[in-house]
Amino acid sequence: MLLTPMTGASFQNYMWTLKPTQKPDGYIYTGYETIGGLLDGDVVTGSDDMELPNREFILVHAAI
Repeated sequence: MLLTPMTGASFQNYMWTLKPTQKPDGYIYTGYETIGGLLDGDVVTGSDDMELPNREFILVHAAI
């Protein structure tokens, strides 16, 4: 998700972020645009073929 240039740029410009859930590998997508078919409020979880970024980095980004 973060590897495509446009997705990475919009993440760095705070157009979207991932907020934590009760599950350690779960996040809620929050954003102004659709990324990879995700809509605001969709739940994202890691899987064997997709590793999510460091949780602490995402928490800092979501807090800004």
